[in-house]
Amino acid sequence: MHDGISYSTAGKAKLLVEQLSQLSADASAACLLQQWVDDGNHLPKNIVIIVLTDLKRRRRFKHALEVAEYIWNKKVYELNDTDHMYRLYFTGQVGKIEDVERCVEGIPEECSTELVYNQLISCYIARGMIAKAEITFEKLQQSRKLKSALIFGQFMSLYGGQGDYDKVFKLKEEMSSKDIQPDTRTCNILLNVIAKQGDLEQVLTLYSKMKDTAIPCDTFTHSVAIRAYMATGKEEKALELIDLMMNCRPEDRTLANDLMLTVYADHGKKSELKRLWSRIQSSNKVSARTYGVMIESLGKLGLIEEAEDLASKAERKRGRLIARVFNALLNVYATHERMEAAEELMLRIMRERLRPSAVTYRHLVFGYLKIGELDKALEYLRTARESLTYDQSEPWASAFLLVLNHVAERGNVELAENLFESYTSAGPFRSVKVYNTLLKAYLNSNKTPKDFVQRMSDDGFAPNTETIALLKQDTSTKETLCQ
Repeated sequence: MHDGISYSTAGKAKLLVEQLSQLSADASAACLLQQWVDDGNHLPKNIVIIVLTDLKRRRRFKHALEVAEYIWNKKVYELNDTDHMYRLYFTGQVGKIEDVERCVEGIPEECSTELVYNQLISCYIARGMIAKAEITFEKLQQSRKLKSALIFGQFMSLYGGQGDYDKVFKLKEEMSSKDIQPDTRTCNILLNVIAKQGDLEQVLTLYSKMKDTAIPCDTFTHSVAIRAYMATGKEEKALELIDLMMNCRPEDRTLANDLMLTVYADHGKKSELKRLWSRIQSSNKVSARTYGVMIESLGKLGLIEEAEDLASKAERKRGRLIARVFNALLNVYATHERMEAAEELMLRIMRERLRPSAVTYRHLVFGYLKIGELDKALEYLRTARESLTYDQSEPWASAFLLVLNHVAERGNVELAENLFESYTSAGPFRSVKVYNTLLKAYLNSNKTPKDFVQRMSDDGFAPNTETIALLKQDTSTKETLCQ
């Protein structure tokens, strides 16, 4: 046996994976599976899991869905809630939301668990259907299907990303009232939110509670705590935790190293950064991600030439320019206002037919905003939206928020409203955070936002504490708020 799978099973799985990988995009995976069975082969669950995992990794969602549907339709084996969850996931990647909903309706009641509904909610959120996701969540709470922090974590992540921290804390209270124990993910979200609010002592209090209640701490948990220890002058505690992270499981060590490189750079610890980097290079095959992290870390310390040299070294080692490296170097150039160098790098990226990502355009937008060239930033924002809209999402949203913030800070209401209408009409990026940014544009221009709370309400959003605080700055809205 090997990891619970016999060598013959592993061999058969590899053979089936190879056959599926050779299918053209429009060919039927179901036909291939039927031929496989007709040839006297079996389709045990462990082989199917290997096949689906490989297809998911290759982003061959159509074929993955056909495999999952074949297993369901032919009743090859009895499906549990995890199997149905994967069916939903692949349906969501390939089909419309109506297809996902029909799939849910056909799942037996005993398999309609929170695992399945969590995937349905994921599909809603990915399509910007936040209201539907929230209604589904409410129904689940009434049906008593919620047994864990799983779905709470999904909504906490959503609201945290939107900057609606009030809702994050409200969900934490709901979990407590229902005796649902927090897990690592929900605690990490809370740690991140509390850290962003600047309450570092509260970060350390929550971290201690996690350890006291045996909630597993991962590398992210430790990294937030290390930052809090260092920022509050408790360096000995930070060093103890660093030693713990450096002695973690081998599979976690790369992430731990990446996090520590970032922490050292953020706190200006040049010698510690260089020492850790030497150790990484001598003991590991350095990943593209780690090269990128170190390039950005050198940039944070103002070591631009060293960052460029490391990018060149990474390219030589890899034999080509890679996205994680050129994005990291763009970040360095943008941060230090070296936009001519950034443009030269972009020309090379396009010349070598490499694909710019959402991260690429975000760095360019940030850099041009930093040097006051709004028109150039808007040009790259438009390019990002035109070239990167795919899979029901708009990965240019982060760049959009940078521009909207820039415009709002300068009180340009007309442009802020135009950006708001043009870039958020799709749904998922019209959030309380975006509304609050738009409100700042009005306040910074000394203009009164007409019926702003009603406007938010009509769009399905309630003002949070930041909204209320901003509105109170405008005397004309105080009376409305008190009613």
